[in-house]
Amino acid sequence: ATLPVAATTNPAPPLPIPRPKPAPKALFTLEPVYYLAKKPGMLMTNLGASGQIVFREDGVGFVFDELSKLSEDRAKCTHDGAIFIPLAELQAAFVRDQKTLGSRPTMFFVVLEPKPGSEAYTRLRPLLTDEGSLMFTVRGMMQRGQVASYFARNAAQQF
Repeated sequence: ATLPVAATTNPAPPLPIPRPKPAPKALFTLEPVYYLAKKPGMLMTNLGASGQIVFREDGVGFVFDELSKLSEDRAKCTHDGAIFIPLAELQAAFVRDQKTLGSRPTMFFVVLEPKPGSEAYTRLRPLLTDEGSLMFTVRGMMQRGQVASYFARNAAQQF
């Protein structure tokens, strides 16, 4: 036996709730990475402060593992133990191999140069080298190509 279908009035569909724009997506992360407070010399005895670099659609960030390894003026530049530079505020960004005479590179540098006068440059000044760049060292060469292509892809549109 079939049951009679009750006549129903469909309620009006709920109004769409405006959704916040999704947060910029993290494309990939490198770790362990070391922030270098000074430009590396011939012998690198101090690896610097460890952490991870996060490459996002809208810029590059670095999350420090331990702020205690930074001087007080450098630690003040971080927000919740991290720093971030929007792509639009970068003047240059590139990778450079760490070459040791007669051997293949075993690490590379990630160099970020905020535009002088930009908000990022001013905010991060105590973390920058004398030349005005942030420098990180990455052990191993596996992700070098991924970083280089990220910079190449974004450099054309941004800096």
